[in-house]
Amino acid sequence: MKTVARGSLIALCMMVICGFTSMVAYGQGETIQVAIESTHDTVKNDESFLVSANVKNVSRDEQSLEVWSCSLPKQWLSDNPTVHVPDVPCKKNSATWIRLKPGESYNNQLQIYIALHSDHRTPEPIDFRLGFQPIDFQGTAGVSFPIWSNAVTINVIK
Repeated sequence: MKTVARGSLIALCMMVICGFTSMVAYGQGETIQVAIESTHDTVKNDESFLVSANVKNVSRDEQSLEVWSCSLPKQWLSDNPTVHVPDVPCKKNSATWIRLKPGESYNNQLQIYIALHSDHRTPEPIDFRLGFQPIDFQGTAGVSFPIWSNAVTINVIK
């Protein structure tokens, strides 16, 4: 009987220790935060419009991110399959390091479009978020990717 009680006590202690460990790991906090804002509330189907994207260092340490100059679809993705980030034409696609001190932001204007099915008839609100994926050639980034933005709603008309 004492062996069973001791085994149960050890199992209970392990569950408590593992539970606290996982809560600490989960609660370590964000380092980068992404916010987007559309220039339009209503757009036509397949019409391009601008979205302001703000990538902010919300940690206490300087963060370094590597970004593409042209390959925006590799850098930004949508959680809604009807929202698209098209390629940006350029002569040379280069990677650039962005260093953000605590509280600093990197801003970008993204041209995107929403492509609904051809049977689309009435205005329809489309909700989406954009995910930011910095280049991580060496697999050394300290954050999980993509980093998702806030959600925005755009009304799409024919």
